[in-house]
Amino acid sequence: MIVIDCKTEEYSKESLKQWDYGQEVLLTGLEIQTETIEVHFALRGENEALIVIGTVKDGDITAKIPNELLRAGKNIIVYVYVTAPNFGKTTYEAEIEVKKRAKPKDYDAPDEQDLLRQIISELDTKADDIELEGNELQLLSKKKGIGSKIRLPSGGGDVTSITNQEIDEIMKGE
Repeated sequence: MIVIDCKTEEYSKESLKQWDYGQEVLLTGLEIQTETIEVHFALRGENEALIVIGTVKDGDITAKIPNELLRAGKNIIVYVYVTAPNFGKTTYEAEIEVKKRAKPKDYDAPDEQDLLRQIISELDTKADDIELEGNELQLLSKKKGIGSKIRLPSGGGDVTSITNQEIDEIMKGE
């Protein structure tokens, strides 16, 4: 993984090598507040960038470097791109060195997912339901468990359920 401290522009690894695959970049120091963000990757001197959905944890961004760019053996420019409904803005740019090397005879890197598949994959990991079985709570996405089960404390408290209509009444302040 290439780690770039965006405040000091220090890199934790000198470079990648041509024909590497499955590599990621971690961009620290930007203090991003969203869960996901667009990260664009382009070859030095090229006019088109590939879009990857980066994940944000504690303000730092992790994004997969497209394998097809690593095949070219040229330096890669990474752009952090903030979007909103009515605008988009490049907020950071860095260059990752890619050193040329001989192609391995049996090289077979997987192709990346296109942007739509990335978005669908990200949405598939979001909870849309919960299931309580005994004293264990499980988040569900499309009826499949995601994350770890949460063991609820056992106790002598009474459990009362209320209807959606009762919830609506409470929310109205009545």
